[in-house]
Amino acid sequence: MASLELGRRSIQSYAFEVVHHEIESRLIPLLLSVSDKEDGFLDLQDVFRRFSFDCICRFSFDLDPKCLELSLPIAEFAVSFDLASELSAMRALTASPLIWKIKRLLNLDTEKKLKEAIKMIDVLAHELIKQKRKSGISTHKDLLSRFMNTISDEKYLRDIVISFVLAGRDTRNIGCFAFSISIMVGDMPSSEIERKYIEKDLTVTMDKSDI
Repeated sequence: MASLELGRRSIQSYAFEVVHHEIESRLIPLLLSVSDKEDGFLDLQDVFRRFSFDCICRFSFDLDPKCLELSLPIAEFAVSFDLASELSAMRALTASPLIWKIKRLLNLDTEKKLKEAIKMIDVLAHELIKQKRKSGISTHKDLLSRFMNTISDEKYLRDIVISFVLAGRDTRNIGCFAFSISIMVGDMPSSEIERKYIEKDLTVTMDKSDI
């Protein structure tokens, strides 16, 4: 179902609008805010993690966590996801699966933190779905609203929220970071980037009538 929705030109146009807005209104102003300072410093990997989280949340749920504002605020949703991902990965590093399973059974150490992070994600996901139902879904362009038109199972919708964030957060971040490095070392000429951007912008503009 997700692949069918993502294949629609209308949803691709919406994705382009989201990314374009995030670049123009937040990413560029943030970079410019430190470019003229002698001691200006930004962790690009952190910047692109924030950029990707804002984009994936707006595109998937019409939720704006505003992680990329100039003050670089910390979003509770993002923190919980990062912590849950990190602690889940740590399970694979233990000497034996029996260790983390005992910790989970006794609610100790990292397993206790993981349980708390997952609980927070569940609460936030359910609240997101609840608020979206209140505000109405018929006029929204985001992916979750499209799913909610045909699906009423709250648990299934919660899993959709979590899977979209997990699928888009790190992959988009890595892609943006690699792209910026390619520009810095000169592997990708700025004129070529500008040409492709204009071509995509024109394509999206012409496709906006396709719903």
